[in-house]
This record gives sequence, structure tokens and C-alpha cells, in this order.
Amino acid sequence: MRHRKKGRRLGRTGSHRKALKQNLLKSLLEHGQIVTTLAKAKEYAPHAEKLITLAKKAEVKMNEAEEKIKASVEEVNGEVQEQIEAERASVRLAYFRRALSILQDVELTHKLFSEVAPKYADRLGGYTRVISLNKTRIGDNAPRAVFAFVEGVAAEESEAPKDKKKKDKEKIKREKTEKKRKEKERKEREKEKERLRKEKEKQRLEKEKEQRLKKKKK
Repeated sequence: MRHRKKGRRLGRTGSHRKALKQNLLKSLLEHGQIVTTLAKAKEYAPHAEKLITLAKKAEVKMNEAEEKIKASVEEVNGEVQEQIEAERASVRLAYFRRALSILQDVELTHKLFSEVAPKYADRLGGYTRVISLNKTRIGDNAPRAVFAFVEGVAAEESEAPKDKKKKDKEKIKREKTEKKRKEKERKEREKEKERLRKEKEKQRLEKEKEQRLKKKKK
């Protein structure tokens, strides 16, 4: 029995799960969203959140170190400024190495600290989301999910419901109008085809009639 054993095994060994975590987090940072199984997404969502928190914490600690140095001196001159820059670089490097030990990719770690983490500077948590998909995976029928960052979700949630309803109604109205227009064009094309067919049939009958009359005269 697995009493007091936290986490999912996912049918893998410990080293395989570690490699899987690294690959999933790297793909998420590179592409912004990935499609994986629901179990994997739920298992590694907290790890992605912790990475972003780690990068955000680095900025907080750098600011604290700067404030501490400024409080210990009366005037900030060139030498003090150099000391501040050195301390900030030292703190950032410490947190950078912690993230690098997980990702094992220098470029993606730079992206985490310079692009991803600043986007969520004012957000207290919930940097990722897991959206279940209706279609299961072909082969083993495993439930799938979209594992992504929450970019743009705040703007969608803040949109007024009335405006959203109004936009939905306008969209439905446009779709109905477009559908009617296409149906009308289709009927007109069918009428034109039928008219041309009747004309051809009439011409053929007249031609046959002329041929019969000629034969009779002969």
C-alpha cells in the first residue's frame, strides 16, 4: 500500500519522472502551451508555478539587498552603486542557478527570468491552467488536456458580461445573414443551371424535329 506517498507514479521510474518533468517544463516555457495527458498536466502544474515564483522571488530579494545597502550609507555614490549592482547580480545568480538545476537549459532559464516572470509581477498565484479536452488520446484512450500559461485570461474575465452578450448576439446575427446570403446565391445558381438545361433540351428537340422533317421530305 502507498500510504503517505505523495504524487503520481505515471507508470514510470523516479529518474524517468524527473526527465519527464524537465521536458514538460521546458516545452511549456518554449511554446506557452502544450497538449499532454490530464494526469501529467495536473502533476506538473505546481512545479511550473514554483519556477515562476522562484524567478519572481529573485527580483524581490534583489530589491531588498539594494534597500539594505542604501540604508547603511548616507549617500549613494559611484562606489556604493557598484556595490549595489554586484549584490543584485550575486542574488540573481543564486536564484538563476536554482532554476537552471531544474531546467538544464540556459536560454529557457533566461527567458523565465526576463520574459515570463515579469508578466506575473502583480499576480499572487495561478500562473498556469489545465483545460480538459473532449478527445482522448488515440491508442490508450487516455484523457488529454491543454497545459498553458494564463496569458490574456485576466482581460477576458474583466470584460463586462453585457458587452460579451452583445458581441455574441452580433456575431450570431452576422452568421445568420451570411448563411441567408449564401443560400440565396445557391438557389440562384441552381435556377440558372435549370434554365440553361431547359434551353439546351429545347434546342436538342428542335434540332431532332428538323432532322425528322428533312428525312420525310427525302
